[in-house]
Amino acid sequence: ILIPGKKFGIEYDGLYYHGLVESATPKQKNYHRDKVLLAESLGINLIRITEEEWLSYPNLIKSMIRVRLGLGSNKISARKCEIKPISAPQTREFFTRTHIGGFSAASDYISLVYESKTVMVCSFSKSRFDKNYDWELVRMSSELDTVVVGGFQKILKHFRDSHSGSIMTYADRRYSAGGSYVKAGFEYIHLTPPGYQW
Repeated sequence: ILIPGKKFGIEYDGLYYHGLVESATPKQKNYHRDKVLLAESLGINLIRITEEEWLSYPNLIKSMIRVRLGLGSNKISARKCEIKPISAPQTREFFTRTHIGGFSAASDYISLVYESKTVMVCSFSKSRFDKNYDWELVRMSSELDTVVVGGFQKILKHFRDSHSGSIMTYADRRYSAGGSYVKAGFEYIHLTPPGYQW
C-alpha cells in the first residue's frame, strides 16, 4: 500500500511466501533490505508488517499507522509530564500493549505520566550485545495513538543525570530508520545482526 501524499508505504508480508530458505542467494537475502533502502532514497517511509504481527497485535499496528499518518494522534508535550519510576510488572503490561517487541527485562524503567496516566516508558540496562558501550536503551514506546513531544529526550536526560557512560540502542528498520534516536544525539551505525531479516 502506498499513500503518495504522505510518502508512506505499508508492506504486508505473509509468512509462507516471505520465509527465507537456507539456500537463498546473497541477492535474495538482501531483497527486503534493498527495498527498504530504495523506498528511503525516494523519500518514502516504508514499514513492513508480518502476517503474524497483524494477527497478534492489530490494535498496536493500527496505532503505529495512524501515528505515522498523523490521524487522530493525541499529542502531549513532555513539559506537561512528570518523570516517575515504574515497576517491572507495570512495564511488562505497558510494553506488551504498546511495543511490537513486547517486554524485555532491564535494570532501569522510567515513565512519563500525564494526568495520572502513564503515556511513555523507556527501559535501560547494561549493554547486552555490544560491550563497546556502557548502557543500552532496551525499549521505548508511547501509549497507543499518542505522541509525547520531547518525551524521549526528557527521559534520556533524566537517565544520563544519574548514570555515567555511553548509551546505544537498536532500530528495527522494518518500522523505523531511528530518526528519534539520531535527533536525541545518537550516532547512526548500520549493522545487521547475524540471522536477522529486514
